Amino acid sequence: MSGDGAGFAIRGGVVCVAAGTAAAIAAAPAGPATLAWVLAGWTVPAAAGLAGGARMAELRGRAGPGFLVALGICMLARLAGVALGAGAAAWVGPAAVGPYLAGLAAGYVPLQAYELVWFVRQPAGRA
Repeated sequence: MSGDGAGFAIRGGVVCVAAGTAAAIAAAPAGPATLAWVLAGWTVPAAAGLAGGARMAELRGRAGPGFLVALGICMLARLAGVALGAGAAAWVGPAAVGPYLAGLAAGYVPLQAYELVWFVRQPAGRA
């Protein structure tokens, strides 16, 4: 990874770690099981979003379908991971679903907002 991809990954990683830390601090008083479900929910969208976003940042503006392929793979990875985690949380019971959803929000929303701002601020005609 080089250039735009590395820059995206570093800054996006800071956003993810800050959001995950805030979620963990908020969940810690509720106990270790709640904390574990929050972190499980945070991990999937944060990891898939960072990897996919960095790859899309590298491919943006280049000829060919690479950017769209990376976007599709990133979306599918997020959906698959979230579905597996949600299924596990639902299987455990209602005590796991709420913390899992809170972790999902902490992993997805801040990184998605950063990704949106990052891509909007990039020059359109890069090659």
